[in-house]
Amino acid sequence: MLRDGTWLANRSVVTARRLLGNPGTRLIGKIADATRATVNGTIAAAIVMGAVVGIAYVVMGVPRPLPFSAMTIVLAMVPLGAWVALEAASLTLGPVIMAALLTVWREWIGIRE
Repeated sequence: MLRDGTWLANRSVVTARRLLGNPGTRLIGKIADATRATVNGTIAAAIVMGAVVGIAYVVMGVPRPLPFSAMTIVLAMVPLGAWVALEAASLTLGPVIMAALLTVWREWIGIRE
């Protein structure tokens, strides 16, 4: 989709114009705006989550919190990805059982991103 995005967008506009006329062109514009807003919102939320969790990494004494914060930002864009980074960081703090308990706790309370 990234490689052929321009072609796909042009074909969508042409098809919508043929099927729906001028309202079809407006509809495609609104779909494009909604897609851009969703992507921008996801990236902004991931950056905020990475910053907040990065502060928590520093407070909790995680060694080298900056790479873990960067990993959290990247993984926060994937469903439940930030939890993977958090559990990886918890492995650096103590016994493996703590990371396992964090996973069990997350599943028990049903946290979903």
